[in-house]
Amino acid sequence: MTGNISALVNRAIFVGVAVVMCLFLAHLATAQGILDIGLFVIVVAVAIACFLPRVTIIGILVLGYLPMLFPLIGRFEDVFGINLHSFDPLLMGVFISVLMKGLPYMMRRFSVFPWGVLVLLAFFVWMATQLGLTFQKYGAFSAIGECRTYYGCVVMVLYVMVHMNTAAKRFSLLRWVLFVCLFNAVLIIAAAVFVNRDLASIRVVSATITLGMVYGLVGLIIFREDRLFRVPALVLIASSLVIFGLIILPLHRSILMALIAAVSMCLILRQITFKHQVMLGVSGLMIVAVAGVLVQEMGQDPVMLVAEESKAFYAPTEDGNAYWRLYLWEGAVRDIRAKPLMGYGFGKHFQLAGAYGGIIMTSPHNAYITIAYQMGFVGLGLYLLFVVFHFFHSFSLLRRDEYVSTDQNILRLGLVVLSAAHVYFLAYSIELNFATWTLIGLAVSVACSDPVAEVGNSGGTPPSGMPAPRSNGPDTHPA
Repeated sequence: MTGNISALVNRAIFVGVAVVMCLFLAHLATAQGILDIGLFVIVVAVAIACFLPRVTIIGILVLGYLPMLFPLIGRFEDVFGINLHSFDPLLMGVFISVLMKGLPYMMRRFSVFPWGVLVLLAFFVWMATQLGLTFQKYGAFSAIGECRTYYGCVVMVLYVMVHMNTAAKRFSLLRWVLFVCLFNAVLIIAAAVFVNRDLASIRVVSATITLGMVYGLVGLIIFREDRLFRVPALVLIASSLVIFGLIILPLHRSILMALIAAVSMCLILRQITFKHQVMLGVSGLMIVAVAGVLVQEMGQDPVMLVAEESKAFYAPTEDGNAYWRLYLWEGAVRDIRAKPLMGYGFGKHFQLAGAYGGIIMTSPHNAYITIAYQMGFVGLGLYLLFVVFHFFHSFSLLRRDEYVSTDQNILRLGLVVLSAAHVYFLAYSIELNFATWTLIGLAVSVACSDPVAEVGNSGGTPPSGMPAPRSNGPDTHPA
């Protein structure tokens, strides 16, 4: 019965989208306006989001990363001056797909959702309420734009949960996500050599891209450990060297903290064997030595550079970047005290006084302060409850050992991503972190699935098309 209802819903969506597309095509034949083209693009994106979820997710990841790698693309996106992104049509398709296909799915599965998912749904309801309340005050366009910028990526959790509802689908998507995250290393080097023609430009690479490479490397190690990814040792060593270099050279302190959190969680989960610990340690020392030589070639003293960058932790007022952030945080906290429960909603664009003059229209560069500013302590409380509930629920699922090996490793990677991201969010907002929320969404999808229905027995073999892992020994379970 449930399968018939699902099939009818899918057919209804397909017919509806096809009819709308035909109407827009007919309209385009008589009126060649920008609005018509824009609407047609949105309709096509909705169709892709409904029926090609893997293509949609990878498309959003790629289109989100490219402007960070190649500034020319970012300047092209800003041509209309209204904060458009090339991934916006697909992201709108994701929103509409979640409403059309996600709501029926959630209604069917509501009774078996873990607490973390229920709290996340409450967070989205609260967000929608805040959005509605600020429409009239700040304008619908401004309110929706700000909400999309900072929380559009979080919707990926629901989208992945709805569409990646089997172990085979999750594993297939995971491989592509990790590939995109790791391939950024190649693009960074290519951009430095062929576009910027200056290797020093590697030092200004976006922290969002670097964080994605951390996920890619950790995911590669976790899944290779269970022989689910067949990666030669030399390839893994070379990848580690390159990615460590790209992490260390920009000296993103938030990324280094996230890397420490990721490695710590891997050790807690016993996912880095002694062999890998030695390999990563040697790789790290080699990269530090090479980085020191490169810094000297650029005319800087490595020791003095490290001492200068470390001031953010023990003397933040003497570090320009840290002082600027602290100044924003203090101003945002003063504003939050005026509206602690509800926050300011969406569309105000913060308007905080900068430490060096001017008005800052971007976030306070701290995800927790940003959420409290926009949605009050109610929104922040719901968000933190989701993180805590999902964190401990994932641990409990790993202890049960009921899922196929691919899903168990997705849960492990989800814990690593959750830990690393929320350390990173101490210095950045949530915006544009599509890789983070896609990987968390995969773990949430596992938590919402029925292992008995997929496997048939505890610790069963992977579905067709996935490699058979080695048996899980004591070293693959959480401490």
